[in-house]
Amino acid sequence: MQQYRPFGLRPAFNSSGIMRPTVLATIASGYNTTIYQGAPVLVDGNGQLTAVAAGDDNLWNGIFQGVEFTDVEGRRRYSNRWIAGTVATDIRAYYFSDDPNTFYEVQADGSLNRSAIGDQAPFTTISGSAVHGNATFGLDADSLVGTGDQSQMRIVGLVPGPDNEWGDAFPILLVQNSAHPWVARVNVP
Repeated sequence: MQQYRPFGLRPAFNSSGIMRPTVLATIASGYNTTIYQGAPVLVDGNGQLTAVAAGDDNLWNGIFQGVEFTDVEGRRRYSNRWIAGTVATDIRAYYFSDDPNTFYEVQADGSLNRSAIGDQAPFTTISGSAVHGNATFGLDADSLVGTGDQSQMRIVGLVPGPDNEWGDAFPILLVQNSAHPWVARVNVP
C-alpha cells in the first residue's frame, strides 16, 4: 500500500513510442510565480511559460523540466525550478512534451477503483519543495468528473508495480492531459 508522497507529474510513455523531452520556451524576467520540476505549464501566445493552477478549466501544454538564464551579475544559472521574481536575461525554459498523446504518472490523494478509468480529475493545489525543487502535488481523487465533463487529467490506468493496486489509499495512476490547448474540449464554454 502506498503512502501519500506526491511527486507531481512524471512522463511515462507516448502512444507513438517516441518521447520528446526537450521543448524550448522562455519565461518573462521577473515572472512572479515559482514553477517546480514536474508541474504543469501553459505556453502563451508569445512562447512564454506560465504556471498552471489546479482547476477544471485550466489548460496545460506539458510539465516544467528546468530553466537556464543569465542572472543580474552576468553568471549563467541552471535550475530545475523557476523561483518567483527572478530577474534575468537570455532565459531558456524547458518543458516536457507538447504532445497531447503523452501519458504521465501521478499519485492520487485518495482511494480509487477500476471504475475511475476514463474519468477526469484536476490537480490538487500545485506545490513543490524549496529544498529539491520538485513538484509535490497529486490528482484530486475527490473531484472526479465522469463522462461528458471535462477536467485537467484523464485517468487511463494504474501504474504497474509493487504495492500499487486499485482500492489502495493513494494509488499511482497513469493519466493523460485532457486540457491540452491543441485538443477540442467537451462541454467547456
